[in-house]
Amino acid sequence: MYMKRSLTLALDAEIFRRIREIALKRGISVSQLIRGHLSQLVQEIDWQQRALERIREIFKTSFAKAGPVTWTRDELYARPTNKQSSL
Repeated sequence: MYMKRSLTLALDAEIFRRIREIALKRGISVSQLIRGHLSQLVQEIDWQQRALERIREIFKTSFAKAGPVTWTRDELYARPTNKQSSL
């Protein structure tokens, strides 16, 4: 069971008017609209944190080894040169 908490926001009048219009078009209250967006934000952040934790675990348990760097950036991006002169 969860407990609801109240939140008071101070918004610019034009922003509030637009939010109210959006809520009316969707057939929901301003509170429901804001609650939905905040819930979605929390879910996205939770998902990102779990994904980051999984990546860190993969890195910890990975057996992949990288050898020494034997190339330069310029070599990677070098374009073949045309030895024929263009006239």
